[in-house]
Amino acid sequence: LVSCTAGVVTAVKNSFFDKFKISPLKLHPDLEGHALVIRMTAHDGSFSINFINIRLTADSDKKLEKQEKQIMLLRESLKDHPADFTFLGGDLNFIENSEDSLLPWRSSR
Repeated sequence: LVSCTAGVVTAVKNSFFDKFKISPLKLHPDLEGHALVIRMTAHDGSFSINFINIRLTADSDKKLEKQEKQIMLLRESLKDHPADFTFLGGDLNFIENSEDSLLPWRSSR
């Protein structure tokens, strides 16, 4: 998973720090540069939010297997950090139509 360049960033508005404890979660080393989880917990502990920013690998060699491994590692990293709310966003690197890519494309339909 580390053979391609990647990077993720998540910005948090300064005023959120007044109401939440905000920190990144430690993830599996293979997710470095591919995923970032920001944990926001209300100062009174009443609720928590996980913001997940992910960039699935775009390698053409065994791409689906590598992406599935990334999702599995993310799931494993989050199992000890349940949240009241979870938001997931990012670059999932998949296509639905052949005209969306310059690479050879196979339909799974």
